[in-house]
Amino acid sequence: MRELEGLAAPNPAPLFVADAAAPAVSTEFRLNGLVFEYDANSGQKTGAFLDQRANYAAAAEWARRLGVASRAGGGRALDVCCYQGGFALHLAQVCAQVTGIDASRASLEVAEKNFEANAPASQHRLNG
Repeated sequence: MRELEGLAAPNPAPLFVADAAAPAVSTEFRLNGLVFEYDANSGQKTGAFLDQRANYAAAAEWARRLGVASRAGGGRALDVCCYQGGFALHLAQVCAQVTGIDASRASLEVAEKNFEANAPASQHRLNG
């Protein structure tokens, strides 16, 4: 998008690092008890939508309350534009099957890492 607007590529160097010799630009963080990967040099915007914390938890709670998990087969969920799997991971806590769809292959790769880090009991598919 920057190229279309005639802007130069952003500088990939971190703006601030505690140790300039070994800058840490990726880490893991916990959100609602789940582990997520964060890499400052990749992803859209920040690479994590921390402002969705309450919405992620609410989606899982509504699926549980509506009885999605108690239906035959344990319930299924679809997360369209799943990005790095925030809603899909939370829904996987109460649904037997979760499918995440995103156009970005890089986002789906991070979502897969997030699923592996959390080992949800549900079956999941991530599609581009």
